[in-house]
Amino acid sequence: MGLNDYNRKRDFRLTTEPPGRTESSATGNSYVIQKHAASRLHYDFRLELDGVLKSWSVPKGPSFDPVEKRLAVETEDHPVAYGGFEGIIPKGQYGGGTVSLWDRGTWSPVGDAHRGLAEGHLKFDVFGDKLRGRWALVKLKPRRTGRPSRSDSNSWLLVKDRDGYARPESEFSITESFPDSVESGRSLEQIANAAERVWHSAAPRGTTTLPDDVVPVVARVSARVPAGDDWWHEIELRGERTQVRLNDGSVHFFDVRGADRTSALGGLARGVLALPVRAAVIDALATHLDSDGHTRADGTADTLYLIDLPFLDGEDLRRRPLAERKQKLSALMARAGTVPGVRIAEHVEGHGDETFAAACRLGAPGIVSKRSTSPYRLGAKQQPAWRLVRCPEAPDREGKSVAPNASAPVARAKTAVPSRMPSPRIPSSRGPSTVAGVRLTHPERILYPEPKIAKWELAAYYEAIAERLLPHLRDRPLTLVRAPDGLGKEQFYVRHPGVWTPSELRQGTIPKGTSSGKTMIVDDVAGLVALAQMNVLEIHAWNACLSNIEKPDRIVFDLDPGPEVTWESMVDAAKHVRTALRLVELESFVKTTGSKGLHVVVPLQPSADWAATKDFSLAVASALARIDGARYSVGLAKAARSSKIFIDYLRNGRGATSVSVYSTRARTLAPISTPIHWDELDALTAPDSWTVRDWEILLGKPDPWRDFFRVQQTLTPAMQTRLGR
Repeated sequence: MGLNDYNRKRDFRLTTEPPGRTESSATGNSYVIQKHAASRLHYDFRLELDGVLKSWSVPKGPSFDPVEKRLAVETEDHPVAYGGFEGIIPKGQYGGGTVSLWDRGTWSPVGDAHRGLAEGHLKFDVFGDKLRGRWALVKLKPRRTGRPSRSDSNSWLLVKDRDGYARPESEFSITESFPDSVESGRSLEQIANAAERVWHSAAPRGTTTLPDDVVPVVARVSARVPAGDDWWHEIELRGERTQVRLNDGSVHFFDVRGADRTSALGGLARGVLALPVRAAVIDALATHLDSDGHTRADGTADTLYLIDLPFLDGEDLRRRPLAERKQKLSALMARAGTVPGVRIAEHVEGHGDETFAAACRLGAPGIVSKRSTSPYRLGAKQQPAWRLVRCPEAPDREGKSVAPNASAPVARAKTAVPSRMPSPRIPSSRGPSTVAGVRLTHPERILYPEPKIAKWELAAYYEAIAERLLPHLRDRPLTLVRAPDGLGKEQFYVRHPGVWTPSELRQGTIPKGTSSGKTMIVDDVAGLVALAQMNVLEIHAWNACLSNIEKPDRIVFDLDPGPEVTWESMVDAAKHVRTALRLVELESFVKTTGSKGLHVVVPLQPSADWAATKDFSLAVASALARIDGARYSVGLAKAARSSKIFIDYLRNGRGATSVSVYSTRARTLAPISTPIHWDELDALTAPDSWTVRDWEILLGKPDPWRDFFRVQQTLTPAMQTRLGR
């Protein structure tokens, strides 16, 4: 179909929607569903193929029930850039309404995708945050009588295959159980009330005309590092200062004198085009990263460091304070996720002397200090609020050995400089600013308003509890819950590393399959503290280690109570799960979730695969539901289990996670998921009895899970047979 229909339906003299250009995503096989409240609510199902998004409108949304054959009306192909949008398209415009990024991931065709589409029967596997398993799009045959209509030729059915992910709609409705955005965690209503993401497609073309008087700011050379917390300090990187001008899919690069450098730096354009923005002027530094990750000026530029943001989508930001511009730049990169070849220039807030000393020890040319309240002066070439402080041994510009990120001439250097500078130890009266060797920015920031737990206290908790927690986290892929401004403000799940990822976290790659891709791992106390530094309020981990990813080494039964279930019934449920496991000679351990329920955890020798462990957990849950159906349920439909306990066995599928032992929860009072001994269960009064401030009590008694890693047990087919499934 191509993008002709997409372009024909839009007047790009009046719209800032992305023009229909064929281009691939980083993976080349992206998948996305956008929940779209236009004239009628529907779900836009999109699969990337040949550099475009093949698209279908699904009025009722997808279903995991193979019996539910959902109508899917084929629509025009969309550009790949369209798949990252979440926000508001004003009424009266094409597709006007609220758009939520409901699901995303990758897909893989079964057989030849082009042939499947041509023949009207496309089978494929989906690896999304919500949708998993095998699906099919089946084209309906035209009616035999009467005049064929357009809907006849465009009507398909979206059908779930009968695999391990299939579920009856009466037990589990994916659209009802998980209605919100995977991007922001917001509902359609919350997105509709947020003005910052309105897609102003009726705005006149003039609003996206880039200003032609954006003059690069040059720092004034200074002999001293300015003091005060309102000064922000960046390491001086080696490379070429450039102004990036992005407008409607076109990218140009200019040097500090205004000369066009697009032909020389054009290889960086693809990364710029991956940013979720339509018109921008970006102050940046183009550099070459060597095999050790050091910046160099003597190689072909392959990485772009974003320094400042003078103009964004029709908004001139030059009079805004640096802090606001950097925040918008960070938000832009956060929405983009990991973009190959594009990074943000990091800074340290305050502590200039210590930052300068650390930079010089590493062999950097110096640092660039900027006042956080300073504008990007219109027409000003030199900015007193930007200061360049050179290390004593750094050659000057006439020696042509450095190319600072805030000074004019571009020079060539052969000395490598680290692209990330370690944080120095800095004393602070606002709480410890360094914990376990990790520097905390804004250690006084309140992450839990009640009872006023600051970032430094959360970091100190993880340092204290690390010896007990780390054995349960090491080498495991993680999903994190971040709350940049603390509990009660925006929070979201993070599965993959991005530009924000601290160096203390190890990054690995999960091989092809469900939830494949880059992942984050905590191996030591510094990694734990780094999570606190990044305002992470929850840590969720896989049931397998990355080094043996296809062989789970534990099973988790998540006991989730309906609103009418008493705590005493929850305690009984945990005991019943333990009894069922003992019938097949498996030992288990219990912990609170820190939220509403309990987890019963079974340690295993990593021998069975994901399918076997998931089937076994379902067998246990089903056996209990058969014995006492009035109390237990294996179905997700909340309406049918208000007085029941849902035994969630789905925590045991590939890619699924559960909250880690000793992890904090994003809930009032900062409760933690606490391991307890089975003998303590009867005395427990609530699943959130322990909080961050109880760590001394917890460490003052023997570890209730001290035997967890000593248990040697494996799953066998006979176990499942004994459970009657």
